[in-house]
Amino acid sequence: MTKLTNLKHLSKQITLLKRSGKKIVFTIGAYDLIHCDHAKYLLEARLAGDVLVVGLESNRSRYDEKGWGHPLIDQRTRAEMLSYFSFVDFICLVHRKHVLSVLKYVRPNVFYTTAQNWKSVIGHGEATYLENTATKVIKVPRRLPYVATSTLVKNIADLKLKEIMEYFFGKIKIDLARGDYSLSTSLQHKSSVRSDILRFNANFSESLLGLFFVGRVIPKATLQELGERLRAEGKKIVFTAGSYDLLHVGHARFLQKASSLGDVLIVGLPSNEQVRQSKGRGRPIVDEISRASLLCHLRSVGYAVIFNDPTVLECLRLLKPDIFYTVAEEWNEGYKESLEYKTVKQYGGKVARVPRQAPYLSASAIIDKAAGIRIREVFKKLLEIANATNCFRDNDWKHSESTDIEWS
Repeated sequence: MTKLTNLKHLSKQITLLKRSGKKIVFTIGAYDLIHCDHAKYLLEARLAGDVLVVGLESNRSRYDEKGWGHPLIDQRTRAEMLSYFSFVDFICLVHRKHVLSVLKYVRPNVFYTTAQNWKSVIGHGEATYLENTATKVIKVPRRLPYVATSTLVKNIADLKLKEIMEYFFGKIKIDLARGDYSLSTSLQHKSSVRSDILRFNANFSESLLGLFFVGRVIPKATLQELGERLRAEGKKIVFTAGSYDLLHVGHARFLQKASSLGDVLIVGLPSNEQVRQSKGRGRPIVDEISRASLLCHLRSVGYAVIFNDPTVLECLRLLKPDIFYTVAEEWNEGYKESLEYKTVKQYGGKVARVPRQAPYLSASAIIDKAAGIRIREVFKKLLEIANATNCFRDNDWKHSESTDIEWS
């Protein structure tokens, strides 16, 4: 499944591609927590040529740059996640300090980067090499609202820390809706509108080629019309649903497996309010439109629809998919008694249940790890003292045990 390859094999592939007249685009990034701005950036990089090679920062590179706890996600898992985007053709591991050697293998026609990242990869002769080889350098500005991966990690970590502190200190009000701290005996929200949900630029590329790669976000009201049209075209429809708050490789595997059962995969996403009600305060991390936008960049997803209902029942009634694809877990073991199951069976559809595709990886696990890293950063000095001293003993204080009294 992964498009990850070593440099020698990649160099041979590029030689063949160039002989057939293909233009090679190369870009570099970490993609630790993928969001829709990442996906759109990679899509636009691909549209600058015919083949996109992503230089994925290795575990060692991220550790050397960011320190303990980084990256959050292993390099092979990050590479697999990128491979689910159809506009990514090859992936190779790079170290920020050794980009020049990678360039000599890749020999790109276009080096695609942001103006900010460009400054971090030109310190070891890269700019001279690109100039001497007549490689076109495209430096794009960061589109607003811009959210760096480090900001995303900090945001989810801080939300978790607030939740933990509020659990242990009931008299300290830490309002996840506002992000402020105040003394109070009440833990009620003053506002139901959260300002800390991350929102990304949701506009798709206008390029016709871009539209080929990208699915569509549609209103729930159009589901019935869409279902009728797809069935008239002889298409087999698969429907699944999930919050997909922090998209990871388990989600991508799940959606890829779902899409393999039919011709068109439609994904339902609960609204921000529904996610908050089901997963608790501080969730979702990412806004509903941004979540839907990212899903539509995956090659497996044809359409995404946001619904503001407690369940997917109304979506099933409108769309009438051939297959309702859902996760197999303890909470839905009695699914055959549910209205959703009975609705699908009533119109002749099928329900498919499959286990999680990456049981070790979840949004909650990612949030907990990010919070652990943040705790270490915030309380580093206190932790150093705690680790250095097992306990305080009397003989540690002998210099103050003198019984002589000096009178004056």
